[in-house]
This record gives sequence, structure tokens and C-alpha cells, in this order.
Amino acid sequence: MGVLVTPGNALAENLEGAWRGAGSVILATGSTEQATCRAHYTRRSNDAYAVRAVCATPSAKAEQTASLHRIAENTYRGTFYNRDYGVSGTILVTLNGKTHNVRLTSEAGSASLKFSR
Repeated sequence: MGVLVTPGNALAENLEGAWRGAGSVILATGSTEQATCRAHYTRRSNDAYAVRAVCATPSAKAEQTASLHRIAENTYRGTFYNRDYGVSGTILVTLNGKTHNVRLTSEAGSASLKFSR
């Protein structure tokens, strides 16, 4: 995920690096599974980040990549791509101090995850 941030925005610095998360995944079938994830945010410029995440549920494991841009204070939006399943969609990240919430939405399902260091 790339995150657009204004220079000097301290929250952007907090986003960079490794995070662990967990939450719910709703599949296209309507079934829900719990997922655990590891994500790594890399600063691409003063205004952009790339993110690579690996998530696992009881039935599958997948890797996602994403790019984000800042849309408001503490809020970032972008697109994600899951090469394992050929799925892409939107991602919304909301920073809350030392944690952040991630919402993924696509035609194949959705996920709601909470990450911390």
C-alpha cells in the first residue's frame, strides 16, 4: 500500500514498518472466517507507501499488495491486489495512535482487520 502524507506528518512515520493484525473475512459465499495477518509498510516517497501483507484463515493463505493515499487526517484509501486469487479491490486504513484498522472490499468478499506493532 502506498500512503500519501504531507511532509512532516508524524502519523505517516508511525505507519512505516512491520505490523500484525487479526479480524474477520467475509467470503463471496457469505461465510465468515477469522484471519491473522502480517503487513509491512514501506515509504516510497514523502507522499507514498507500498504495503505487502500475508494473511491466513483456517482454509487459505494469501498475499496482498496495495498502494494508499491520504484522504483525510489519519485516513488513507487505495487499491489492493491479491495475486494468489486474482482479486483486486479497495482498501481503507484508519490510524488510531499505535493501532490502525483496515477495511478491504472487493467482489470476492471483504475483510475488517485491526493491526498493532
